[in-house]
Amino acid sequence: MLGVSILNHGKVVFSKTYGFLNVQKKLPLTEDSVMGGASFTKVAFAYLVMQLVDSGILDLDEPVQEYLPKPLPDYAAYQNLAKDPHYRKITGIP
Repeated sequence: MLGVSILNHGKVVFSKTYGFLNVQKKLPLTEDSVMGGASFTKVAFAYLVMQLVDSGILDLDEPVQEYLPKPLPDYAAYQNLAKDPHYRKITGIP
């Protein structure tokens, strides 16, 4: 299965799917199908982040906390960090 979309200045100029979402049931892949991007998404995200770094919008040495509208533990997925002040030092560099 393959889904291809081409964007130009933030607008989709081409979008097409190929193959089956489910081969046994012969369900075709559609533009609304949800697929995993596997490791490709990591590369695409890293490239986007580095463009932000090159543009001076993002600093990998700056704590992530500085870019968020509210403290990290205020987000449901990170509530367990509320009692650990170290979350304030998390940066983009491991």
